[in-house]
Amino acid sequence: MNYKQYKNGWIKLITYSLLFFPECVFSQTDSDAVKLYNNGHYVKAIKACSELLKANKKDTTAYIYSGLSKEAMKDYYGARRDFKKLYKLNPKDAGAHFKCGELAVLDEDYLRARKEYTKAIEIDPTYAMAYNNRGNVEFQIGPYGDALKDFTTAIQLDSNYADPYFNRGHVKLTMKDYKGAVEDFSMVLGLIPTDADAYFERGAANEYLANYEGALNDYDNVIQMDSSRDDVYLFRGNMKLKLNNAVGAAEDFGMRIKYDSSDYTAYYFLGIALDSLGNYYDAIKFFTYAINIEANLADANNTEPYFPDAYFGRGYAYEKNGNKNEGCEDLNYAYYRGVNGAQKLIDEFCTPKRTLQFLKRK
Repeated sequence: MNYKQYKNGWIKLITYSLLFFPECVFSQTDSDAVKLYNNGHYVKAIKACSELLKANKKDTTAYIYSGLSKEAMKDYYGARRDFKKLYKLNPKDAGAHFKCGELAVLDEDYLRARKEYTKAIEIDPTYAMAYNNRGNVEFQIGPYGDALKDFTTAIQLDSNYADPYFNRGHVKLTMKDYKGAVEDFSMVLGLIPTDADAYFERGAANEYLANYEGALNDYDNVIQMDSSRDDVYLFRGNMKLKLNNAVGAAEDFGMRIKYDSSDYTAYYFLGIALDSLGNYYDAIKFFTYAINIEANLADANNTEPYFPDAYFGRGYAYEKNGNKNEGCEDLNYAYYRGVNGAQKLIDEFCTPKRTLQFLKRK
């Protein structure tokens, strides 16, 4: 099972190789091409398949492994030509249409992919995987309602098939149906208890529902199951902040910085955690790191630096640390950039009020 990151989050995509060609019977000559493919010798496998097709233009196995080898080499157009020849040999070959749909997705040709998956479904209306994958494409194209319908049909056809539950949950999360999303991700975890991505997505849905304990538990599970997901420390740290565990939050933000020292949001949230602990000096330091790192990234991308929340946080920390002038300068910049709450703090701490002329930054 592979994962594909579409816009707005994670969507699961499936690649089943030959599961949709169970009728194939391999000859000894065919098996040589299969071995070459399985051992990663794709150029040699394609050559072997070409020799097979010279002898027999209806050798379906040769088309399959020629197509799979080309796919492995990212020659999606060539691979699609091979699989098209399969369904020309057998117009009722739903698997060949399915594979052409996958290849179209890899080429980001979603309209073609939808057409191929639809053809597979017309040939075999019980093809749960085709409904699932067409749902992924419908999610990419829009509207989301069509994707929901396909995922629901896939579930109705195979209630033990986890992917459409995950995908439907992701669409519900995107559509702000957080309760429905939690239900679908819970179904995934009932089928695959070790699915770290399902825990992560359910954690996000629980967070939107203000179920911070539930979200914290979900993020805990992600970290336990997939140590490579260091980004989750940021999410778990935020849950700890909401649950008034600033010490634990600071530890998590520190872990995120350890894994990715360029993540300016981690420095920002570490500043918030330290501020809530009354450590204003270090909070100021980490807010400053956040501002400087974001500015350096903006400069590298030829964009304008823009992190007013960090100025707001640093400004308030300055005020509480007794640095009035620096605090008012940051708070006024935050106000200028539209940060909620900045005006109230300016009224409380800053006299006289600054002017917009003053607010123009370097």
